[in-house]
Amino acid sequence: MAGRLVLPSRSNTGLWARPRSVDVGAATGRHSQQHQRSARLDHHAATVLARGGLALLFALPTLLWPNPTVQGLTIAFALYAVLAAAGMVGTAVTDATDPHQPRGAYLVAGLVSALAGLTSLLWPQITELTLAMVIGAWAIAVGLLEMTAALAHLLEEPPARRKRRARTGEWLLAVAGITSIVVGIVVLLRPEASAAAQATELGVYALISAAVLLVAGWCLHADPSPRR
Repeated sequence: MAGRLVLPSRSNTGLWARPRSVDVGAATGRHSQQHQRSARLDHHAATVLARGGLALLFALPTLLWPNPTVQGLTIAFALYAVLAAAGMVGTAVTDATDPHQPRGAYLVAGLVSALAGLTSLLWPQITELTLAMVIGAWAIAVGLLEMTAALAHLLEEPPARRKRRARTGEWLLAVAGITSIVVGIVVLLRPEASAAAQATELGVYALISAAVLLVAGWCLHADPSPRR
């Protein structure tokens, strides 16, 4: 039950006028909603930063790996895809209470990423051509889902807050999705590439994704709008 606090107010004549009331329950409710939204944003930023750090950890060894074998590249990609899937599912779980967050797209992206990683890892004697097809399809599917989730989140925001949110890290998540789509198309257009070439493509993609996700996570964490 919302309580009301009655406070005296002083008129311009210096006399005490009719008491005015302050809805304590409504003020408390607004403060609670702002606190919950701030917590959701911090969790979202943390998962994005974690995904960026994971991409960086994958990018550097992959780019510096001399003459990788197909089996070695397959294991590296499988581990990265599965861990990236965990990060996407984590994003969906932490945003479960946000009505404006399209968490379904992140869940599907996580499942697709996990399926691609496990398929390549459990495929006996996988070839360079098959690995390229799996990587290309994975990159395009995950990129489309991530771009859709980011754009849908911006469009579902109230109009008064949409422009402000567009200036934060949300639009960078769409850029990460577009980057993934471009890399997937490049890989599928060159399926005959060697393991070394595929490793370079994956490393460059992971490095770009790491930079975009880390900046996006920092912008989301630094966004002061929910705390107002």
